[in-house]
Amino acid sequence: MATGAKAFDWIVPKEWNIRDAFILNASGERVVDFRKSNLHVLNYSAPFRGTVSREELTRHLFTLSGRPDWIPYRTSYYREDWGFCLSQQTADRLTEPEYEVCIDADLEDGSLSYGECVVPGSTDQEVLFSCHICHPSLCNDNLSGIALATWLARHIRTKKSKFTYRFLFIPGTIGAIVWLSRNEDLVSKIRHGLVVACVGDAGNPHIREAGVAMRKSIEPFSKY
Repeated sequence: MATGAKAFDWIVPKEWNIRDAFILNASGERVVDFRKSNLHVLNYSAPFRGTVSREELTRHLFTLSGRPDWIPYRTSYYREDWGFCLSQQTADRLTEPEYEVCIDADLEDGSLSYGECVVPGSTDQEVLFSCHICHPSLCNDNLSGIALATWLARHIRTKKSKFTYRFLFIPGTIGAIVWLSRNEDLVSKIRHGLVVACVGDAGNPHIREAGVAMRKSIEPFSKY
């Protein structure tokens, strides 16, 4: 769906493409390097290039002080800005007065894409699974959701089922809004729906329903 298209009262945003990003010290060393971890750049960061003071750079750095060796994941979808994500340990070593900064990226007209897989059942009544695909290099949130949804789609294709199963692989928030805006006629057919996220850790499965987290046993899919 093209940039600028309306999806209810939302607008499809510009497409973000990034090629490289780094912070250089006075010796020309990449002290923060997108090539080593794509988490180092604020997701959806505006392009930027220039020499900035340490004080100015600090305003564009994101860390997790409670996890000093972790690189956090941060986004700037709704407020245009540039920035870097890095470990607190790395941030503490940035003591020089100036740094050269480069974020070689574009925010330009493009399109929003998503994937959809439909496994037909004996009726057109649907079970919908959705997972987000917009988090880079994060295993639990949400590569685990993509992997589980893919496995379920393949598994259900080998079974006879009453329901039709629909799997959506979409960017978070705006992806769901875009899909709904293009498929209002299908909404009345959806009998069950789950957003699959953070399913790769050692915890027990839980379902969040009506704003309250509840532990429930997962009933066998053969019921459906």
